[in-house]
Amino acid sequence: MDEREKELVRKSLSGESAAFEELVLPYRRSLLHLAYRMTGDLEEAMDIAQETLLRSFRYLGRFDPERNFRNWLFQIAINLVKDWHRRKNLDPRARQGQIKYISSNNHCFHKTREDAFWHQGTEIHTDINIDIKSCLGKLRPREREVFILRDLEG
Repeated sequence: MDEREKELVRKSLSGESAAFEELVLPYRRSLLHLAYRMTGDLEEAMDIAQETLLRSFRYLGRFDPERNFRNWLFQIAINLVKDWHRRKNLDPRARQGQIKYISSNNHCFHKTREDAFWHQGTEIHTDINIDIKSCLGKLRPREREVFILRDLEG
């Protein structure tokens, strides 16, 4: 972790809320993208991203400054996504809202309103992105997590 982040963590722990906001600001969009790619549900992704920030604030005192803050933050998000998947798989009513795909020219597209998220200029929507999105929907949660963190989020 760089010195700037260490200083922001220290200030946040001493009660400066503006320092915490500055600390997490660079990661907000990445958290949302990660959560959306892992869930396929924009509303759930927004909730997970928000809960990630709340938990990171709440548990910042447990953070080891020798570790990478971004990785710690993303691990919180991944754990929340795992919890979401567990709840979703246990609740039969939740299965009704699972992602539906339609096939067209060997590509799969979401048939839900979350598609709008991908067309809002947040990410360039190319054939490669369509292929990635299609493949992500076919992976098991653990495989999706590894692929997203390693190959999409670096």
